[in-house]
Amino acid sequence: MTKTHALLVGVVLVLTSSVRAQLPQATFESGHYHHGSGITFDVPGTWRYDWTRPGVLPVDETAHFTTPSGWEFSAWLSARKTNEQLVGVTLDRVIEEKTMQRAREGYQHWQVRADSVTRTTINGHDAVTATADWEMRISHAPRVERLTWIFTANSRVQFFSVTSPEQLSAMTSEFDRVAASAVLP
Repeated sequence: MTKTHALLVGVVLVLTSSVRAQLPQATFESGHYHHGSGITFDVPGTWRYDWTRPGVLPVDETAHFTTPSGWEFSAWLSARKTNEQLVGVTLDRVIEEKTMQRAREGYQHWQVRADSVTRTTINGHDAVTATADWEMRISHAPRVERLTWIFTANSRVQFFSVTSPEQLSAMTSEFDRVAASAVLP
């Protein structure tokens, strides 16, 4: 075996083990989603579970669903650890961090509605909810994104969904029910 061939085999083995290590650690059955970190939540039985994909970090994954009315719902789930005393501080920054992320991703005029930001608790854990407006790049059609973050010292979840302004009210009630069902370790 040549050095080049041995190097290529080594690279393939490293990449294979890396991909294998990042296979989704989730199950979905009868409307109940269970993440390997212990995060669970329930979605209506009429929703279609599309996929769970690994995130940038090995402890992150995103689950994706589609509703019968066609809007998409996602949940970013993470087993990231946070010092208990810093959970609130970390949540205080989620709006600013999401705004910077959306700018990097090229969202047009993405802006959180100031009156929509609510600090709350969900099943005993600190949470933030918000609604943001933006425009699609080519058509400039208005879009609305609903977001909820729930953080603990041992895990995090961010629920997010995009719809048209006309569907926001209907989407928000379903979205908030799913977020309210979230249980985090």
